[in-house]
This record gives sequence, structure tokens and C-alpha cells, in this order.
Amino acid sequence: MLGGIAASIAHLYFNMDSTAPAIGASGAIAAVLGAYLVMFPHSRIRIIFIIFLRIFYLPAYIFLGIWMAQQLFYGIASLGSTEALKVM
Repeated sequence: MLGGIAASIAHLYFNMDSTAPAIGASGAIAAVLGAYLVMFPHSRIRIIFIIFLRIFYLPAYIFLGIWMAQQLFYGIASLGSTEALKVM
């Protein structure tokens, strides 16, 4: 809960002039993943890779790194120009 609240406060702090609502749970999910990594540092996570129709086991820290990279990629991609939206 505290991770989600902290993420919401951070979002408000960095986006004070935004009129868009903050909908999502990325901050809370990050807090849960981080807590899992702290509590079970040597655990392995079972992942079903649909393209190869196989099941893989990844260390938790690698899975968390992949998830963080994905969030960073989508966050940077969302910073694009808004000119295309004004035309619509």
C-alpha cells in the first residue's frame, strides 16, 4: 500500500500542471516486485513464453530488471510530440 501511495505522490509532484487523471498501478506493482525481491532474493519465477510455447525459470532480479526496462521504454515513448494529437 505504501509503495502505491508513494508512487501517486511522486506522480503528483512531477506532474503538477497535468490535467490528465493518473490511472494505473505501476508504482504499486513496482513496490510489490521490489518487496518480493527483498524477501526472496534467490527465488526463480516461472514464465510462459508464448512464442516458443515453453516454460522458463528466471531469477527474480532478472525478471524485475526486464519489467523495469519495459516500464522505462513505455515511459520514454509516451513523451513524444503532442502535435499529432492536436490535428485529430
